Formats: sequence, structure tokens, C-alpha cells
Amino acid sequence: MGEVHAVAVTILLVFTGLAFVWMCVGVGGCIRRLRSFRRELSTEVKTLRMYSMLGRLGIGLPRYLRKAHSIDVEKHLLKCQGCSVLPACDAYLQRYQEMHPSTFCPNFRDLERYIPRRRRKLYSRAPEKCEARGR
Repeated sequence: MGEVHAVAVTILLVFTGLAFVWMCVGVGGCIRRLRSFRRELSTEVKTLRMYSMLGRLGIGLPRYLRKAHSIDVEKHLLKCQGCSVLPACDAYLQRYQEMHPSTFCPNFRDLERYIPRRRRKLYSRAPEKCEARGR
């Protein structure tokens, strides 16, 4: 009876080990696909004005991609691609005109949550106050 028990335990340990290895390989594959997907998102963001807007707001691209859900990033990309106020965006990004991003950027309210704390006070003022001060 002891030998049967030892064989059963050995078989159980072998199958447990194989299941663990299979799970690790699967997790590794998922991590590789996730990194590849994030690289693709990063490349796409860099081709749009959104990349400059993130920089102007003090949001680093790695931080943004780490904190934002991928579906939100896709939504922001679509809004940026279909934006109808490109002259205002360009003026803001090239610092020709100081205005509050909420007055023209369709993504600002969503991006606002990713602004680092130390910079949030710069964008927390109401647009009327910014314009009244000439900013």
C-alpha cells in the first residue's frame, strides 16, 4: 500500500510541476504580448499632437501608458486624430498663445487625471481666470 501511495504522490507532483511550467510559459507569453501592444500604442501616440500635449501637461508617456486603460488610450487617439481645432492646439503646443487646454482640447478632461500632483495646480484654475490674466 505504501508503494502505491508513493507512486500516486510522485505522479501528482509531476503533473503539478508540469502545470506550473505551462502556467509560467502562458504568463510569459501574455507579458510579451502586452509589452508589444504598449510599444505599438507608444509609437502611435508619438505620431500625433497628443504626444506634445502630454509633454506640455507634464505627463510622461510611460506614466500615461502605465496608468491609462488601453481602451481609454485608443479613445484619446481617435479624438486627437479627428480634432477640428488644430490651429488652437498648435498655438498652445508651440507656446504662441497661452490658453487653458480645456477651452479647445477634446481630451483635456480625460488627461487631467494623469497630470502629476506638482503640476495640477497649474491647470486647476478656471479658464476665465487664465484668460483674464492674459494666460
